[in-house]
Amino acid sequence: HEILDFCGAGQERYRTVETYSTGMRQKLKFAQALVHDPPLLILDEPTSGLDPDEREMMLNRIRVLARSHQKSIVICTHILPDVQQVSDFVVILASGRVSVANTMSELARPAVPALQVRILGGPDKFMAALKTRNLDAKLGPMGTFVVEGDSEDRLREIWRIAAELDVVVRSLTPARN
Repeated sequence: HEILDFCGAGQERYRTVETYSTGMRQKLKFAQALVHDPPLLILDEPTSGLDPDEREMMLNRIRVLARSHQKSIVICTHILPDVQQVSDFVVILASGRVSVANTMSELARPAVPALQVRILGGPDKFMAALKTRNLDAKLGPMGTFVVEGDSEDRLREIWRIAAELDVVVRSLTPARN
């Protein structure tokens, strides 16, 4: 009963499995994996068939098991947001071979440090000024600029250009890959 309650299936315990929805069956499978308290869980697409609220609750349960109950958990999924929410270490397989194996924090860091700049108005003058100051910049989506480097000097130079051109900077943040 405790495991069913933890998995969000406590109220359904007296119904026959044939009457369960896809999401309920997913929660039942999760409960089956937990019932004998294994030290290692291997979960294949644990959020498939769940509505958005249940998906969040399932990811929360996985986090609780890993952090509070010291379970080792292997999740097989192609849903990147799920991986980002619950994983400390990621292994990506391509054609049956390991193509990436690293910590989530390392994978989330941009390969090349850069700044993302959003301005108000036309981008042409701003882009030209960046180029004349030898700042490596490219136009990104929706009128953003991605400027390589994230040093204090680079930051000051971007603000200086904006002030000289009387350009309103809407945001200036570290760029993400």
